[in-house]
Amino acid sequence: MLDRIFVKRKLKMITEDLDCLKEFRDYSLDDLAKDFLKQAAVERMLERIVIRAVDINNHIIIEKGKGIEKIRGYADTFKELVNFKIYSQDLAKKLSEDARFRNILVHEYNNVDKNLIHKKMKEVIDDFNKYSASILKFLTKEK
Repeated sequence: MLDRIFVKRKLKMITEDLDCLKEFRDYSLDDLAKDFLKQAAVERMLERIVIRAVDINNHIIIEKGKGIEKIRGYADTFKELVNFKIYSQDLAKKLSEDARFRNILVHEYNNVDKNLIHKKMKEVIDDFNKYSASILKFLTKEK
């Protein structure tokens, strides 16, 4: 059975991180690149947003899926939610790219292009606002 409390709690944490991330949205690339703490904060919030969404995705897939879903990584969880008509294929593609970027942050943290971090920060804010709205709409329909 879908645990609405779990999903809403994770969405609340995503929203809180998105709100914090928005505080950095207007910083220039140079401002972020020069300030290690600001850049580290942005990177960590990006990671947390994605992983919390993956938690939601996995829960929905387990509870609503058929048990035959092929999930090989975090990006696949976003693609799978298209099958539940939670959001569009286009949004799934963007969210999957965000998940792959999270993996880059975690596993290749010494070589991440600061320009890419700055660009992805803005994309993640937009993508995950849409994601959150889509999940809430799904929960409403599932009552």
